Amino acid sequence: MDVQDIIEMARRQTYSSADQLPDSEALDYLNIVYRNVVNNIIEEEQGYFWQSSTADLVNDQNEYRLPLDNDKIEEVFVKYESEDEYIKCEFISFKTLEGDLEAEDKDRSKKNPAVVINDNSLFLMPSSDKDFADGLKLYHIEFPNDLSLSDSANDIDIPRQYHDVLRTGMKQYIFAKKGMWEEKNNSFQEYSNRIQQLKAYIVPRKQWIVKQQDLDLSELQ
Repeated sequence: MDVQDIIEMARRQTYSSADQLPDSEALDYLNIVYRNVVNNIIEEEQGYFWQSSTADLVNDQNEYRLPLDNDKIEEVFVKYESEDEYIKCEFISFKTLEGDLEAEDKDRSKKNPAVVINDNSLFLMPSSDKDFADGLKLYHIEFPNDLSLSDSANDIDIPRQYHDVLRTGMKQYIFAKKGMWEEKNNSFQEYSNRIQQLKAYIVPRKQWIVKQQDLDLSELQ
């Protein structure tokens, strides 16, 4: 369903006209629900909304700015030489450092790199002893943009068979606005049930991918 289709269906199911529920207000409700649905999906850690990016290493530099559109850094890899393989960095915090950042930088081996994520920065230890292109590789979760009135079904970044959960979630806000509390509570329960069904659908995703990778296709050749 397109965004306009979702809004129109939410109006019909809450006995609302376009005057009672203007597009701008309906879109606000839709995006509240959309963000909640996305958060529920992210919490299941099944590989949705992942992005990757690289950064150049700079000689004797520990601090690197994180991508502006990242919401959560999942993994960081580094390599210090072109012939090296990327090595996964250990996540540590400033609280666990035995000394200061400079001491940790000197003590860390390039075979056991570590990073501290703090605010909008990443601190790499050990630092590189030269400039090196694409030495850092980051995997992070990028939260989808809010929906707009012109967005199509392809712009809604949740499984298509669960687009109806957005309309279901909107209904609780619309009924609350109209003071229809029994309908609001019923809609909330319906929405909660659909969220649980959505979670049950996405949880096996990684296991399914692994099984696909392990299939023996030799007999089909």
